[in-house]
Amino acid sequence: WTLRIKVRQNSGRNQALLLFSIWAAVAFTLFTYSSTKFHHYIFPAVPALSMLVALYLDDVICRRASLTMPVYLMSAALFVIVGYDLFSDPMALKNLFTYQYDREWHESLTPGFQMALKVIFFVGLAGLLCWVVRSTKVRIAALSVLMVSSTGLGVFALDVYMPQMSQDWSQENLWQTYYELCTPAEGPELAPDWKPYCEEPVISYRLQWRGETYYSHNEVMPIGDGDDLSYFLTQNGDRTFFAFMQADRWRSFQSSLPAEWRDGVELVHSENLKFELVRVYSPSAMAARRAAEGGAGE
Repeated sequence: WTLRIKVRQNSGRNQALLLFSIWAAVAFTLFTYSSTKFHHYIFPAVPALSMLVALYLDDVICRRASLTMPVYLMSAALFVIVGYDLFSDPMALKNLFTYQYDREWHESLTPGFQMALKVIFFVGLAGLLCWVVRSTKVRIAALSVLMVSSTGLGVFALDVYMPQMSQDWSQENLWQTYYELCTPAEGPELAPDWKPYCEEPVISYRLQWRGETYYSHNEVMPIGDGDDLSYFLTQNGDRTFFAFMQADRWRSFQSSLPAEWRDGVELVHSENLKFELVRVYSPSAMAARRAAEGGAGE
């Protein structure tokens, strides 16, 4: 269809059609030649392909182009394959924008997600089946149904799927916990008013996911292997601090601390399946807590 463009015809429609065709071809070519091919790497081609589909459907409705049976069957087959893949395994939707496909989530989310995706799928399928009818009015109605289905998918993804899934995939809640528990402090003289500061420093232990840099406003201190932790403890002195890490590492983190620090490790956020936040009381703070607990017991 796009090969029939009259390039020399000076019309905005044909120029747009040519632009979107080149855009999609270049984006797909770059994706093809990429050494790594995660799903979201193809996203630059999606807007151009979407516009090409929209222009084609407009041509079909206005009878400037015909919807042949092979094209219709291929479109229907692709719709069914993608739709079935999504509602049979809702985790496939988040795999479109991440590269770690084996990340956990709460299985209790799956039934609700499947039901919503099935409704969206069958509404879209009903609209697609109506395209068999050659009536212009019916096809306009079918296009409206497809738009309802696509809008429903967008609303579901942004307002239901992502917020519920982010409890285990986003670091935001952990950093909210950090700023709620830490002692507020004054920032530097020229610091922006919106940026919070804490007396207790925070470290990211053997972790580099970039999200911790964003949510901590570039205040988190990365701690890797080797002597990084020892150096931090030396510089930190006798101060309580927080540590952010992957959920399977906080026990090893505790054992890597000097003996006088180990009893002060407190897990303060563990609801996230991927990350955890711990507070590490300094030896003097732990001694004060024991004294206070002992006094209360008397």
